[in-house]
Amino acid sequence: METKAFIEYLVGLIIDEGTKVEVIETEEEGVRVYRIIVPIEQTGRIIGKGGKVVNALRTLIRLKAIKNQERVLIKIGND
Repeated sequence: METKAFIEYLVGLIIDEGTKVEVIETEEEGVRVYRIIVPIEQTGRIIGKGGKVVNALRTLIRLKAIKNQERVLIKIGND
C-alpha cells in the first residue's frame, strides 16, 4: 500500500463515515508533503485532545515512510 492510500485509510477510520477526505501530495526540497483536507467540523477528530491523534497519525505515517525510504511531512487543512 502506498503512503497516500495508507493516510486515506487511517483518516477514514477516525472521521465520521461518509465524510469526504482528500490527501494532496507534493514535494518540497526532497520531502514528500501530505496535506490532509477534511471538513472543518471533523478537524478536531483528526487533531485530538492535545494533538494526541495527529501525533499518533504522524508516527504511523513516518514508520511507513521509513519502510519506503522517504521523508514525509503531514499537514492538516480544511476544505
